Amino acid sequence: MPELPEVETVRRSLDPFVVGRSVNRVILDTPSVWCGAGPDAIAGLTVTRSARRGKYLLFFLAPTHAAGTAYWLVVHLRMTGRLTLQDAPEPARKHTHVRIELDGETMPPIWLIFQDTRRFGRFSLYPAQSADQLPAALPRLGPEPLEPSFGAELLARQLSGHSRLNLKAALLNQAIVAGIGNIYADEILFASRLSPQRLAGSLDDAETARLADAVRSVLLRAVDLCGTTLKDYVDGWNRKGSFQHCLMVYGRSGQPCRRCSLAVQKKKLAGRSTHWCPACQPGLPD
Repeated sequence: MPELPEVETVRRSLDPFVVGRSVNRVILDTPSVWCGAGPDAIAGLTVTRSARRGKYLLFFLAPTHAAGTAYWLVVHLRMTGRLTLQDAPEPARKHTHVRIELDGETMPPIWLIFQDTRRFGRFSLYPAQSADQLPAALPRLGPEPLEPSFGAELLARQLSGHSRLNLKAALLNQAIVAGIGNIYADEILFASRLSPQRLAGSLDDAETARLADAVRSVLLRAVDLCGTTLKDYVDGWNRKGSFQHCLMVYGRSGQPCRRCSLAVQKKKLAGRSTHWCPACQPGLPD
């Protein structure tokens, strides 16, 4: 957490309030969360675009004159990070690590505040060529599942080099598909009626098509519902998501399946707790 739907929700909630504003100053309450060029490099630069790549949130910062250097500010919220807006920098709430003041020509200043109880989140600043070219320093990421080009054929190609991975591990692999984490991997596999223990190489064409459709439909619905709030996650205005009320298997170990009433099972796969219904998601026959 947060996964693609949560990061996209944060981006959408911030975008109207930060794009077009200039960075006045950055206060680093915890310098260790900031990587790359120092925060003074972006003073006076204007946020001209927000973007998302997988679970990464990005802001393009442009200079006011052609000779200046543009930057990508890349934010990874990791497990417990929050990126929210407030009208003033004080009081600095508990676990606050970064505060960025943004000015608007006709608008009062607003503050972008980063909090993280576990301090795993990171801000990284990279010189940029253009707003259309994402930073090369991002890790190797697979295709974006919400792009129109994503479908069964593309997913089959992505899985083809990982035939011995179980499906849970394959969906968590960011080089295969970007943005999926533990919650949505379980929900996607339930929606596609596929066992998380199935090997990626065992799928036939119809099963691959079901999986691709489930990836898109589950993630799109989660974005529509502003993500899943189980504990820490909120959007840019400190509002919780509501997809947690729609979870079919994740976190429901021992409870009756919402589709068939058999008890939801739980075991560790790919190093993560995995939830599924053995009746709705059967494995390969013996």
